[in-house]
Amino acid sequence: MGKLLKSILLLLVICFFAYTANAQQNKIDPKDKPKKPVLQENTVLPGKKSDQIDSLTNQPTPISIQEAVLKESQRSFDRALNVLNITATIAGVAVAIIGVFIAILTILNILEARKASQLREEAEEVFKRAKEEAKALTEIKDKMEDYIERIRKKLPKLSDPDEATKEIKNQIEDFNQRLELFEVFGIPLKAEDYFNRAFTYTLNGNYEAAILNYDKVIEMEPDNFNAWRNKSIILTLLERFDDALTTIQKAINIDPNNAKAYVVKSAILMEKNLYEEALLSVEKAIKIDSKELNAWKNKVNVLGKLKLYEEALSTSEKLIELAQDDADSWNLKATTLIHLKRYTEALDAANKALELNPEFGGALYNKACAYSLLEKRDDALLDLKKAIEIDPVYKSVAKKDEDFKSLWKDQEFIKLTD
Repeated sequence: MGKLLKSILLLLVICFFAYTANAQQNKIDPKDKPKKPVLQENTVLPGKKSDQIDSLTNQPTPISIQEAVLKESQRSFDRALNVLNITATIAGVAVAIIGVFIAILTILNILEARKASQLREEAEEVFKRAKEEAKALTEIKDKMEDYIERIRKKLPKLSDPDEATKEIKNQIEDFNQRLELFEVFGIPLKAEDYFNRAFTYTLNGNYEAAILNYDKVIEMEPDNFNAWRNKSIILTLLERFDDALTTIQKAINIDPNNAKAYVVKSAILMEKNLYEEALLSVEKAIKIDSKELNAWKNKVNVLGKLKLYEEALSTSEKLIELAQDDADSWNLKATTLIHLKRYTEALDAANKALELNPEFGGALYNKACAYSLLEKRDDALLDLKKAIEIDPVYKSVAKKDEDFKSLWKDQEFIKLTD
């Protein structure tokens, strides 16, 4: 009888450990498996008078450390949940095995019925607690998923950061902060979540982080036009023009009848000094949508680069017909009039831009240029000072701009631009 009992006990132990090993193997979290790294790489309107000069220095560092912490936290939570589920399952099997074991011992009169009942109850209590813990965590995760889905539905669907009001920007930024918490709890993010996160990083000037998140969107939705287009804009801001051109072409392949894509392409081509190609691209945009303002703005700029100033002026007037209350349109006209040496008219156009936007540094800079060319030193220096106060980038621009050639040796000008 002793040998039989030992054999039964040995068999039970072997069964238990075999099941435990199998359960652990089957419950490995897919997120713990090694993954191959993904190796991938506003509309820019270049023009003479720096109305949209972008400072590309001092960019924030990528969020690789922050993302690593979030991912590790998420993996840790998932592991904890999986361990609890495994524990609950193993505990259930263990209770059954212990029950059989107790029954055998009772039958063989080795264990009293009272003690057998007590052991069985204790085993069942352990199983019950493990199961409850796993269920509680799962319920928390489910509630969070429901909550985040409700927030998603309330967020506005925007494709371009330029379209966002301050209120909408705040809503999206608040949503992204909450996402970080939910991510820790293992809630899978959707493509729209990565898009909104990229959107926020773009607004904050963290372009590398924005690209990482647009890549996530593209990985999940390869035909997402807005992700490809917005990524190309960011690559342009980072002066990665060849990558930007390849990226915007992918957006055009997805939606060949989208005027905005051709506007972005024209801006990239201008950055590469391919003005004839840029003009073809912007004409394509206008053909698709004759009311696309940025297409007309880019056309004024590219015609200026080609020194076709009379055509650029007539284009700027068409632009103003479409958007009389757009300060940038009036400033583009001022730029063109300066090229045509019509300085008084340029001042009028720049003043109109400032009526619409009193803090428009580009318009103040254009006024300073016009005054300098009219040899009105004091007025030129006054408006240049105002422009620099709004954006210090005009210091370096003015030092190289031949419109200020008559002032290059002026001590006040030198002091102002140092």
